[in-house]
Amino acid sequence: MRLTIFLWLIICALLQTIVGIASTSQTRNFRKGDYTPLLSGNENFAPVKREYPLVGTKWILLELYGRPVVISAKSKESPYLLLGEGYKASAYAGCNKLFAGYDLYNGSRIRFMRLASTRMACIDMKAEQIFMEVLKVADTYSIKGNKLMLSRGKATLLAKFVAE
Repeated sequence: MRLTIFLWLIICALLQTIVGIASTSQTRNFRKGDYTPLLSGNENFAPVKREYPLVGTKWILLELYGRPVVISAKSKESPYLLLGEGYKASAYAGCNKLFAGYDLYNGSRIRFMRLASTRMACIDMKAEQIFMEVLKVADTYSIKGNKLMLSRGKATLLAKFVAE
C-alpha cells in the first residue's frame, strides 16, 4: 500500500514538472513572437487591410454623387484621378484629360485649383462636366483601404474611387 501511494506521488510530481516545462516553453515562444496560432481559422483574426497613399496612387472613378460612372465604349480607359508629386494632379474623365494643382491641409482637407482640360468634342460630356465640378467644390477626402472618397464637408459625398 505504501509503495502504491509512493508511486502515485512520483507520477503526479513528474506530470506537474512536464506540464510546467511545456507551459514555460509556450510562454517563452509567445514572448519571442515565434509562435504559430493553434487555430488557423479563428474568426477573431481579421486580415490587415492595406491603406493606399493619396499621392502617387491612380484612383479609378466609381461614382459621382452616388451614381455609378458608366464608361463609354469608345473610351480608351476608365476615368481616373492621379495626385502627383509637386502638388500637380491629372485626371481623365472619359474624353478629355484634366490638369490641376492641389493643396493638402491639416487632417483630411484638400483643395483643387487652376483646373484645365484638353478641348476635344465628344458625344456625351455630362459625366466629364460633373467630374470637373466635383474637383472644383471638393474640400475633404478620406481613404479606407483601397477606396478614396471626395466630399464637400463631412456630409456630402461627391465622388468615390478605387485604387488601381
